[in-house]
Amino acid sequence: RPWTYNPAIVQQGKLFALPSDGRFLMVYDASSGVEVKRIRLSHLAEADTVLGVHGDRLIATGNDRIVCLNWPKYDPEKFNDDMLFWRAGPLRFPIRGRGLVTQDSVYIPAGDRLFRYDLKLGKAVETYPPYDTGRTWEKGSEGPGNVVATSDYVVIAGDQRVNVYTDLAAAKKRLDAEVAAAPADAQPR
Repeated sequence: RPWTYNPAIVQQGKLFALPSDGRFLMVYDASSGVEVKRIRLSHLAEADTVLGVHGDRLIATGNDRIVCLNWPKYDPEKFNDDMLFWRAGPLRFPIRGRGLVTQDSVYIPAGDRLFRYDLKLGKAVETYPPYDTGRTWEKGSEGPGNVVATSDYVVIAGDQRVNVYTDLAAAKKRLDAEVAAAPADAQPR
């Protein structure tokens, strides 16, 4: 699982580190180097990948689970579900790539599809391919991998190719607005 190598994350003056051979996710004061917290991986569903820290939310993944921990509230001696914002999983297929945390979403690439979870609620709000189509990744042309997202695109860098996805309805609406704003300009067409 090559995507599990974790860079250090600095957020709100704290440094978050998950060594590949450790049993704890470590939180340090970034200016002094003093240890602030030691989070047991057993309390993070045996997470091996830290996706991000967004305020009080620490998002981590394991083989087939996602956990959103209220890291300032975490106490290893009194650990309970009140210290979690949410958890998801087990997924039907294992996670296959590094997910991504945005302002309001968590993208998780699994063996069968890409999931977009609501960051606050922890509910899967969108999948690609959608479940109602009855299909999974198209063999040979798409698949899981590391995820990057912009306001217009989701990019998945897999082991064989890089795929770029967009919402066609939003793209069409944006193009129509550009054409309406400059009807004589050939560029938007």
